[in-house]
Amino acid sequence: VEEAKQKIYACSTTTYTGFQAVMTEEESKKFEGLPGVIFVLPDSYIDPVNKQYGGMILFFFSEDLSMLKKLIRCLHFLFNFSISCIM
Repeated sequence: VEEAKQKIYACSTTTYTGFQAVMTEEESKKFEGLPGVIFVLPDSYIDPVNKQYGGMILFFFSEDLSMLKKLIRCLHFLFNFSISCIM
């Protein structure tokens, strides 16, 4: 879980609930189709040469106030595959 927390670099709870996390495009595809996931986008601020401030943006729809905890669980799922991601 600590590794997953370190990969998140931004979180949003305004228009969409979502987060930005450092991951590969291949890793981000594992989120597509999960319950509650609206879309997954590459971070437009990524600098591929210097690998600065880059990752994927994942947006969810939920009114659940514990969304950050669920996002962290999703990242844990992504990197460890030992728990399921429940939205």
